[in-house]
Amino acid sequence: MAKPKLLIVDDSEMDRAILGDFFADDYDILEEDNGFDALITAVAHKDTLDGILLDVVMPSFNGFEVLQRIRKNNDLDHIPVILVTAEASLEKVRYGFQCGMQDFIMKPVDAKNIRRRVDDAINGYKNILSKRVSSIGSASSRSYYDLILDTLAEMFEFRGIETPAHIECIKGYTEAMLKYLAKQHPEYNIQMDKIPVIAEAAAFHDIGKLALPDSLLRKSEDEMTEDELRMMKEHTTRGCTILRCFQNDKNVEFIDYCCNICMFHHERATGQGYPRNLKGDDIPIEAQVVGIATAYDNLSRKDNNRASLAHEKAINDIKAGECGAFSTPILNALSNVSAEFYNIYKGIRREKN
Repeated sequence: MAKPKLLIVDDSEMDRAILGDFFADDYDILEEDNGFDALITAVAHKDTLDGILLDVVMPSFNGFEVLQRIRKNNDLDHIPVILVTAEASLEKVRYGFQCGMQDFIMKPVDAKNIRRRVDDAINGYKNILSKRVSSIGSASSRSYYDLILDTLAEMFEFRGIETPAHIECIKGYTEAMLKYLAKQHPEYNIQMDKIPVIAEAAAFHDIGKLALPDSLLRKSEDEMTEDELRMMKEHTTRGCTILRCFQNDKNVEFIDYCCNICMFHHERATGQGYPRNLKGDDIPIEAQVVGIATAYDNLSRKDNNRASLAHEKAINDIKAGECGAFSTPILNALSNVSAEFYNIYKGIRREKN
């Protein structure tokens, strides 16, 4: 019989080791040292995870923020969470229960009663949720998208990788391009009802950068060594690894779109992109579209004070091959929707900045 599974989340390696030793005989132990990775691991093990021991003060998201996201997600809220804190003031305890914790344990932990507290919390929460098993099993997969989108926006902003405006612009440009291509190029077999789904997937094109060190993300490509540039290019493949953690039997199509975009949006029509050096229409059409959308957004926002000039220069630079070679149908589509790009750019930048 398989052991129950416990996720221990604490930025202190020593504290994780201490807690792990207490439970190693009777639990399979998973460990994470920050709130963001804890959410990814919780989703990946949602069907087998029996409980979470969660530190309060951590990088990325603190314990309360992780707890709130777990309770908002229909596919995770069956998992009991016990907060581990060095400061259990009345205010924090009350807030923890409001956020949905089952219990709290003070640091330094007491070896004599921690097992009983955790076992009671896990078993008690399972009993409370027993009548909800069927509803949890049929929960909408949309909750996965919401969790990832919320996490992405906050993590990108927190780490200075990208802004919410960039993500919203990419989604808008992608939708505009796909609508044009669906009408003018039936050979791409773009279904109109899939366009909003693909536009949502476009938001994840750079998710792999979350797996890169901050020191690398602060550099421009011109400042990177050969090894650093190689590591930067790995964000395409690392992103797919992260995304597959969120896949279940309800969202396979959506995650496939996400992975195609994440993996191949830096490929170019002549085969001079990365990571696979694909050529022409060997590149998935959604990745071709997001590739040109990101090129436009990166160029056009270099001069927010002169939006119209920045827009025109971005279009001209892309056509001149400054961002690599795109196929003729993709470049023609850009020309035909360029006015829409400009309106999206102005509207979202004005709203978000």
